[in-house]
Amino acid sequence: IAGGCSTDRLHGVLRAKDGSIVEIDAPDSGNYGTWANSINDAGAVAGYYGDDNTVLHGFLRSVDGTIAEFDAAGAGTGSFQGTMAKSINKSGWIAGIYIDSNGFDHGFLRNPNGNLTKFDAPHAKFTDPEKVNAGRVVAGALLDKARVSHGFIRSKSGSFTTFDAPGAGTGSNQGTSAYDINDSGVVAGTEIDGNDVNHGFIRMP
Repeated sequence: IAGGCSTDRLHGVLRAKDGSIVEIDAPDSGNYGTWANSINDAGAVAGYYGDDNTVLHGFLRSVDGTIAEFDAAGAGTGSFQGTMAKSINKSGWIAGIYIDSNGFDHGFLRNPNGNLTKFDAPHAKFTDPEKVNAGRVVAGALLDKARVSHGFIRSKSGSFTTFDAPGAGTGSNQGTSAYDINDSGVVAGTEIDGNDVNHGFIRMP
């Protein structure tokens, strides 16, 4: 299990099967600290950290404990701008977000060799990938110009499918957000209706 804890600052945590816990701190993490977002079947962990200026940077912690830090090209260098790794699949592909100097979110997919492919969902003002599965299919949410959220699925080839859950609201800060996709293509997420009430959904392939 990988996650985060907060004391004086954020520290990533890795809990082994036997219950033992190892703290994870990226080498260049500052006062904001380190957040571990995802762990794959091999035990590699992906996440992000904030430096002393609260600029965000992605990291990959290998099974042997070595940590590689990385930034997406085009990521901003202001406070709470930068690169956030959100998910790692069993082959070491990482999906995440980079926030540019104007504060807009964009998606990226990083291969095991460290090369990043950047992407934006169609008609998106903000693109927020959340999960990449074993087939390199990415699920997430896009925010349009009216600040309505829509789910998206990005295929291995880079094509997009966008969708809205039944009953999802169409007002600002309402709509559909995909948060997870399994290896069979089943998507789970939330939708906010026209009364600002949250509901869960499962989308079948």
